[in-house]
Amino acid sequence: MSRPRISLRILGPLTAELVPAGSGARPAELDAGPFKQRLLLALLLCRSGGVVLAEQLVDALWWDGPPRTAHKNIHVYVTHLRKMLAADGQPGRLRYRPPGYQLRMNADELDALRFEDLSRTGRLALRQGDARGAAAATRKALGLWRGPALADLTASPALREEAARLEDRRLAAFEDWFEAELLLGNNAEVLEEIEAVVRAHPLRERLRGIQLTALYRSGRQAEALAEYDNLRQLLAAELGLGPSPVLHRLYQDILSGDPAIAGVVPVSGVPVSGVRPDTDVPPVTALAAAGDVVAHLADPADPADARDGADVGRIGGLPRAADDFTGRRDVLREMLDFLGDRASPRRFAAVVGPPGSGTTTLALRAAHLLAPRFRDGAVLLPLRAADGTPRSLAELTGDLLSRLEPFTVPMADDRTTAVRSRLAALELLLVLDGVADERQVRPLLPGAGGCSVIITSCRSLGGLDGITRFRLGPFTEDEALELLGRIAGAERIRSAEPDARRIVRSCGLLPLAVRVAGARLAGLTHLPVEHFAARLEDDDRLLDELSAGDLSVRECFDRYVRGLDPAERLALTQVAAAWGPLSKGPGELERLLERLTEVHALTIADGGRRAPVRPLPFAMPAPLWLYAQQLVTADARC
Repeated sequence: MSRPRISLRILGPLTAELVPAGSGARPAELDAGPFKQRLLLALLLCRSGGVVLAEQLVDALWWDGPPRTAHKNIHVYVTHLRKMLAADGQPGRLRYRPPGYQLRMNADELDALRFEDLSRTGRLALRQGDARGAAAATRKALGLWRGPALADLTASPALREEAARLEDRRLAAFEDWFEAELLLGNNAEVLEEIEAVVRAHPLRERLRGIQLTALYRSGRQAEALAEYDNLRQLLAAELGLGPSPVLHRLYQDILSGDPAIAGVVPVSGVPVSGVRPDTDVPPVTALAAAGDVVAHLADPADPADARDGADVGRIGGLPRAADDFTGRRDVLREMLDFLGDRASPRRFAAVVGPPGSGTTTLALRAAHLLAPRFRDGAVLLPLRAADGTPRSLAELTGDLLSRLEPFTVPMADDRTTAVRSRLAALELLLVLDGVADERQVRPLLPGAGGCSVIITSCRSLGGLDGITRFRLGPFTEDEALELLGRIAGAERIRSAEPDARRIVRSCGLLPLAVRVAGARLAGLTHLPVEHFAARLEDDDRLLDELSAGDLSVRECFDRYVRGLDPAERLALTQVAAAWGPLSKGPGELERLLERLTEVHALTIADGGRRAPVRPLPFAMPAPLWLYAQQLVTADARC
């Protein structure tokens, strides 16, 4: 005897229904509760089968700061959701699994799981040469979408990230579908349907390659060449990059009229109509779209590379990257060349620099651009808690396994082995953000397989071998001015350039400090740039002024200092004191400075605003120097 079943859908607005047994019966809507409870349900559904940490739920529900009763409220929401999820007489879907909650759903109960199953079936069929089966499966998968994912819940940054991850998967399914239809000879139909998707994602190279091929096979060679030129100019303007080797080779083949890409004779196949990629396919984010260009990191001799992008974001996903990313072009290009080299499937990179220098910003930018290169996607794992203290290995391995192994998270004693075993079977880009020291990160590094890793840290991590380091320092003055103008208004900064330069110098050219200063200026529209520059030149006010919303230079330094050991903290405070009236002379000072370069409190430079002893090649950003001096005062009072 058939039973009613629960039906939950997140490929569009969140809905919960009870579907009665028997055909023709109308589903009954279930009450998912108030907004915060719906957020909690949505996050659990997005990570169905995995354990979601309680703290992650708190952050998702109260992104602007949790109340004291946050955990109690979550317990109340979970109690209500358990009752709702048992409406079909099947209790036990939502369980507490220390240190968080786990929601188990079946593919016939959750549309996102059904979408994944169908997409995977289509992708496998495509790789096996079954274009007809691939087209049918991906068409069914795309038909499950009712609009932008979680459209009613993206006020929460955590849900916005999950929605972006789902949209990435949808886009990959569209590409599989288009490619299958192209193999079936349905060139005209592909062109009719692909136009809207290309408008939303103009930098995604696999998509553009399909478009160019369809144009050429439809006898529209001139249009194909024109589209390539448009893409080339767009890549240069947006990212300073050229088309990938794969796309450039396709262009050369089109230019020469190579018969090898003339295509197959159209056959009677699965029609391309039925799912229309119109306004239901919004761009994920400007950065995510920009990330699609780095399909050019693939080996142009490997035709399978064009299909590897179908798995982007299959595991985990990445937080949103900065839309106003500025500077760092040389080091970014070096990172892309290094991590995208197909000659070695497993590469480890470390982005190291002082607090506030933008190590995480650069790592995220590179990860978004590299994600299409990795079959199983990309994921970021924070290695520090919100207060800056290092997370334990047990917590880190549990968090990572909840993403990599959504159905089974082993006991703590087995987790390190389980992490390495799982990573060995994946082709994944893993971003380990905020590494405290070598001991914390070493157990998380894959020992085999096709995973690459980006590490960010304020330490040099000299104890790790096989790591290529990319070192960051402060901005150049022009880079700092560019970022300030992007945030506060280019014309406003340009018209007051001398005062704007005073601002970025007071910020020590630190990207975080410049970003906060720009945000402050953007909010203080009445304040002349000259007056704000004067405020920042007052040492007693600088750190207080460099705070905007949840961005705070002082809090960044607080988290940084919590990660130092007592000797390093003492060295920092001694240098701050030595650079004032209590100078202890160049001999002792040099020893202290060299110790601080190891933890990136100092960077090697030609000189600096407050360099006390020359020709020592050390420099400390002004805001960090002021902060360290305040530590001296605070320690003296203890």
